[in-house]
This record gives sequence, C-alpha cells and structure tokens, in this order.
Amino acid sequence: AVLVAAFNRMRERFPLNTWWIRQHARALKCSKRLCFRRTLLYAFVACAILSNIKSNPSQTSSRQGSRLPPRIVIVCYGLPRSLRWTLRSIDTNVRAPLSRHFRIDVALHSYIHNETYSNSRTLEDNIQLDNDEWKALRPDFFKLESVARVKTQQEETLRAIADFGDPWKDNFKSLSNILLALHSLEQATLLVLASNKKYDGALILRPDLYYLDPIDVVSFRDAIHQSRTRATLIFPCWQSWWGVNDRFMYGDFEYIMAVGRRIRAVKTYCKTAHSAFHGEKFLKWFILNVDAPELPSRSLALMCTNQRAIRIRSNGATRRELFTSDFKP
Repeated sequence: AVLVAAFNRMRERFPLNTWWIRQHARALKCSKRLCFRRTLLYAFVACAILSNIKSNPSQTSSRQGSRLPPRIVIVCYGLPRSLRWTLRSIDTNVRAPLSRHFRIDVALHSYIHNETYSNSRTLEDNIQLDNDEWKALRPDFFKLESVARVKTQQEETLRAIADFGDPWKDNFKSLSNILLALHSLEQATLLVLASNKKYDGALILRPDLYYLDPIDVVSFRDAIHQSRTRATLIFPCWQSWWGVNDRFMYGDFEYIMAVGRRIRAVKTYCKTAHSAFHGEKFLKWFILNVDAPELPSRSLALMCTNQRAIRIRSNGATRRELFTSDFKP
C-alpha cells in the first residue's frame, strides 16, 4: 500500500513521463511474490531518474539549445548629422529584425564637428551638429576624431586623386566628404578587428539613412550558413550607377571587413581607371579585384536587395530617391 501510494504521488508530480511507472504500479499492487527490498530499490531508482530529468531540464534541452545564434557586428560610420530623424527606422527595420536571429554588437566611428556644417550641393548651410548624437546607437565600442584634424591628414590623398578630375564640380568639397566617410568606415572596421571577437557576419550601416523596409534577414542567414564554401555580399539593387550601391552592405564577415577598409585602394583605382573618382564604380572595382591575404579562397556571390533607404540631411531635408533596379553584374 505504501509503494502504491508513493507511485500515485509520482504520477501526480510527473504526469508526462510516467506511463511505464503507472503500468509497473499496477503490477506491483497485484504481485505478492516480489521481494519488498527489490521493489523498494526499483522505486528509488525510478524516482532518482525522473527527478533528475525534471529538475535539470537544461540537460534534455542542451542538445537543442547548445548552439548559440550567430554573432554579427553592425559597423556604423560618418558625421553625426541626422540620427534624430533616422534612429526609429534603424531600430525598427534593422536592429529589431536582426536581434530575433543574431547576437549583435555595434562598432561606431564618428566625428567631433565643432565647426558649423555646410554643403552647397545638398543645400545644407551653417548647421550646428550635435556631437553627442552617436550615443543613441548604443555602440559596444567606438572612436571619435576631430573632423578638422582628419581633413588635414587627408590633404595629400585628396591632391593625388584630384588630378583625375572633380566629378561634382564643387571645388572638390564633395570628394573631400567622401574621403571623410571612407576614413570613418575604415576606423569603425578596425575597431571590430581590434576587438578580437569571432563574428559570423557583418553589416555596414549609414546612420543618416531612413530605412523604409525591414532588412532581408533570410538572405543574411543564408549568407552566413554558406560562408564556409561561398562568400556572399548583399547590397541595394537600385542607384548602382554602373557600379555597386554603397549605401549599405551585409553578408560575409571577411569580405565586409575588406570592403570597410577600401579607402587604401582609392589612389590605385583612379590610376587604373584613368578617370575621376566614382564611389559606386570604385566599390564594384574593389570587390572584384580585392586581394587581401586574410580572405580565404572561396567563390564570391553578389546579391542585391530591394530594401529601400532615403538620405536625411542635417537640416531634416530629404531628396527624391530612385528605387528602380539597375544593378548589372
């Protein structure tokens, strides 16, 4: 009777795992020939096994959950000029979808811009930038530099590529801004590499873009899963301008790290192309000709996405964007 009562209590405590216990309980109730000590031993063994299973659910689920989600890094760069208008779209259409499938770190480089900001080509005039704006991105590691000091450091590079022409016809102001952006991207990329963390993928993100659509998480996951045999780079399919749209890019970690440091090849590109610097053409040329020792020998797949994003200027103004697919491999 005592054993039957004990088994009934076990049945109430472990309702999902004790079908065989209930069967044995009936047999124990009916059998008069079993040794009491043997029966008691069986009961204790059964209790120990089931108690261990119930009290340590992690042991049963560890085989399913031991594999952590892939870790990716978001590389943010550029002037602190419009995050007050774009942050919500970044959180909603970039970080939130990614956080459901990946562990995320954020690396950021930005500038301390004490002077007022002006750009006649984009109709920005004497704008006082917020040097603390970058904090809203909550980076895991970051670096800030004086924009005036970096401009001074880039004078030699600017003179070297200026010999090939001024594509925007604004006395090289836009060309200087592009060099600042590429330098910022390189510094943010170097922060990632200096962290010595193991990442499965990476995303280059411009904080001054308002992202209209969710990021293509499925393609990003596929790119990571296939990274052992194939490197995949994903970028916008619109405004390619005979090259590759450089607004944002994600995919294979090693290739993204190489793309993030492409400023080192600016002079070589202008000399090879025998033409003025062109951002989209330069990016495509770099991707197809990159020869970095850290890149493993794999095939490279270029994929474009319909995800849209619009530029927000420092005064909150936007411009009409063309989203017609025009990328040509």
